[in-house]
Amino acid sequence: MNNHKKVDRQNPDNYFQSETQYPTRVRTSELQYLMAQIRQGDCCSLVGPSNSGKSMLLRLLKELDVRKLGISKGFGFPLFVFVDCLETSQSEASFYELLLRYILEELRRKNYILDAVRVLEAYYSALLKSKSNIEIRSLFSKSIRELLGQVESTMVILIFDEFDHPFRTLSPWPFRLLRALRDQLGTRLCFITSTSRELDRIRTDETTYEFRELFHLHTLFLHPLLEKDSRILISQYAKKHNDFLAQEIIDLITNLSGGHPGLIERVYSIAINSSRIMLSLSKQSVADNFSKEDLIKDECQRLWNDLEKEEREGLIALVQNQELDEVSRIVLYRKGLTNPQYRGGIRIFSPLFEAFLREQLNTMKKTKKEGVQCNFDTGQVWVDGEEKSFDLTENQRKFIFLLYRKAGSICTYNEIIEEVWGAEEGVSPAAISELVKRVRIKLESDWKNPKYILVARGEGYRLKVPE
Repeated sequence: MNNHKKVDRQNPDNYFQSETQYPTRVRTSELQYLMAQIRQGDCCSLVGPSNSGKSMLLRLLKELDVRKLGISKGFGFPLFVFVDCLETSQSEASFYELLLRYILEELRRKNYILDAVRVLEAYYSALLKSKSNIEIRSLFSKSIRELLGQVESTMVILIFDEFDHPFRTLSPWPFRLLRALRDQLGTRLCFITSTSRELDRIRTDETTYEFRELFHLHTLFLHPLLEKDSRILISQYAKKHNDFLAQEIIDLITNLSGGHPGLIERVYSIAINSSRIMLSLSKQSVADNFSKEDLIKDECQRLWNDLEKEEREGLIALVQNQELDEVSRIVLYRKGLTNPQYRGGIRIFSPLFEAFLREQLNTMKKTKKEGVQCNFDTGQVWVDGEEKSFDLTENQRKFIFLLYRKAGSICTYNEIIEEVWGAEEGVSPAAISELVKRVRIKLESDWKNPKYILVARGEGYRLKVPE
């Protein structure tokens, strides 16, 4: 039964005693939103591009003194379990092992009831020894139910940071199992996911729909920091490194970064060594100079790689001074990529990222030629000037990159197996044929009469280079 009371979202101070409870005042409103969802027993999805501060926010959520904040009305001490999903491999068993390991570590750290720890240790040990997926699923499911049975008033909040890769690559079973546990245990078991895209954009299969359904009404898009929060973060960096920054430098870092935490850190590291030069140049000159720095280009590239096709197209349209329709405006604003309140109209959130986009536009113009073009740094693929990157799976991308590296030469079947599947044998000719067929369907204008991906019978495949 749900013992949580509904929260007045318009007045978050009604359920927070004081902002002084926070270790920092950055992202206060976002933190309040997440805490409200937890108090109501709802699952929540946190969505934001690369280095937008998702992990920082979730770690802060875990570290709060939840007893003082009154999170657990109707429950005992909530157990916040932060799970770094980058540690999991592509196997279902490794995912369950990771969850149980993190839960155990948190139980020990919090000095929870000893019997609960012992019970979970026994399940964890059995799970490590098991070779059957069916048995492993059963062990994991029983361990969670047993944990909440040992401490009847406990509420467990599993925080899945960097959830993109496991959600995209694992079989549906872990997510079906998590949903089943949620249905059985109700609001005593909550999930918070952190991804660069909405869950429905990462995966669309019916077998994970019921898991995704938990988050449909509770998705928080993480925008760049407000100006005041950016200044707080910059001050924290300065304090940490014993640096002194003139107010003009803080203003420049705030403006150049546009509130993106990753860019703030990169700009800060450059600015601290070139503050005198910065003060002697115009804002536009500073932006132009900084946009050429490798640290800035790398950060902008990570952000670009995380964006979806329609987001990229909208941003490129903006730097070309094209008018956006209402849907495109919403798509860009929901991720905080634009600032619609700017007096001159819609503006890209950071002048540094805008400079990067102009370079992207130049690159796109250069690739507008016949044939297949690949960029190994960004993972992008073009065919006859049209980008096809978003149409390709990871294995399909590996295959086309192999062909591109050896353009004009034959890629043998063994080379394809090793490059795509990471194996030396055990991949059937039919699997290779199916892979090639699917790539041709996506890249060729007529896949049955391919123009670029050609077969070398009995040997392999090659990529034709237009004359």
